[in-house]
Amino acid sequence: MIKTRRRFAGILSYVTAFFPSLVEAERLRASINAFSLARLFWLDRQLPPANRLVRCDESATVCLNLQQPAEKLWEDISKNGRHEIRSMMRAGERVRIVANTPEVRRDFLVLYNAFARAKADIRPISRHVLARYGAYADVTVAYLDDLPMCTHVHLRDASIGRARLIYSAGRRLEEPKLAQLCGKLNRMLHWHSIMAYRDRGFSIYDFGGISRDPNNGIARFKQSFGGDVVREFTYWCAGSSLTKAALRGYFALRNAKDSASSDAADPATIDSEAHDAV
Repeated sequence: MIKTRRRFAGILSYVTAFFPSLVEAERLRASINAFSLARLFWLDRQLPPANRLVRCDESATVCLNLQQPAEKLWEDISKNGRHEIRSMMRAGERVRIVANTPEVRRDFLVLYNAFARAKADIRPISRHVLARYGAYADVTVAYLDDLPMCTHVHLRDASIGRARLIYSAGRRLEEPKLAQLCGKLNRMLHWHSIMAYRDRGFSIYDFGGISRDPNNGIARFKQSFGGDVVREFTYWCAGSSLTKAALRGYFALRNAKDSASSDAADPATIDSEAHDAV
């Protein structure tokens, strides 16, 4: 389990837990005080009902078993996916994939925030947000001719051997001629990360959620790598009836705001593009 602490609306103590087991989630839920909140991300089963529970969001993700031979992982990728990855491999030294350097973190923020400005349902992020996951995150950028083209951030929990995509962006919305190249590089970047985490002994590569819509292009892209669709549950918990009422009021206001916008995205869609999930 990974835990981070922050302030909700700058006031309430707020703990976030990623990948907790059922036992860990129950302990964390019981430990929060009257003026605290907890958000429990991506449980593989539902928690039993309790007064401290405020909200449960059910979603789905695609998980790849990294304990398979590399040849099997490659064969399970769609024919078109393998073709696109090979085409980028043939580019040789024109393509660079770099992780966790100051340059990479800077280029990630530039790419991601430009992407966010072009998409109504994505919020830009700051260095502070990125640093929140610094000890548990890998930031990777794929460059073509030294131009940063696409980028991923994975949250990794070495204790359970799982790496999950939480942010992803690229230049596909900037120019039509870049869109196809970005798509191919994005596939190659995923394949690179799959192999890197497998070599580090991780057992699960998590693509970061898929939409409920079976025709969603991002869902089809993630499933083209051959993983399994997995149900998961994310919970909001409050330490008292007062904080519970305040949190429900916040959700009511946010839902009213979202429903007024034709571009509003539901929680599953937000997570499906691996952005603003946390």
